[in-house]
Amino acid sequence: MILRAENICVSLGKQMIFNGFSISLDKGIYALRGANGVGKSTLLRTLTGAQPVSSGEIWIDGKHLIRERLPALKRLSYVPDVNEVYPFMTGQDLLDFVTSVRKAENSQQVTLMTEHFGLRPFLSTRFDTMSFGTAKKFLICTAFINSPSFLVMDEPSNGLDLVSLTYLSETLKTWAQDKLILVATHDEEFISATGATILELKERHQKSDKTLILHQQTIVP
Repeated sequence: MILRAENICVSLGKQMIFNGFSISLDKGIYALRGANGVGKSTLLRTLTGAQPVSSGEIWIDGKHLIRERLPALKRLSYVPDVNEVYPFMTGQDLLDFVTSVRKAENSQQVTLMTEHFGLRPFLSTRFDTMSFGTAKKFLICTAFINSPSFLVMDEPSNGLDLVSLTYLSETLKTWAQDKLILVATHDEEFISATGATILELKERHQKSDKTLILHQQTIVP
């Protein structure tokens, strides 16, 4: 099992977002859907260690996300929906930085992605002058450095052109053969193109606690 989370509780301020939430997923590609504000992005941040939990346990490819944090983080990559890169960094700076942090060589996969995404002309461009789509493509490229077992993406299709979307969809389908890919998206065409299994995130109120329920279905492309 690549991802296992048990009895997760997460609060933002005084609001309970998750109360005793559990999920286990193995290899494959899954699309997380749900209404705005239901907690999709918070769930992704929680499962990647970017959002602290009040209680509960999370394992990534057998490594505990708190007790074995560094080994666990080496096994995952996270692409947020917002650009969190320092504005003075260039595209090449970001690729080099992530490669150095992960102690990895810049793999052939990343080189191919930069070519297919048309990023070569922007390697020397600063992030504060890039379009949203170009910045998103660079963030996606970094996610593949060091071949993580667990790849997490928040709205990956936002800002991407059709050619890039087609290439990303095919790449994710190939990677999902032996890795776990979890994306949060409203893009039904992207879900269909990847053949992802849908995880529907809904809420119910029970004794004033907010509980999230996963409903699983598959869309055949």
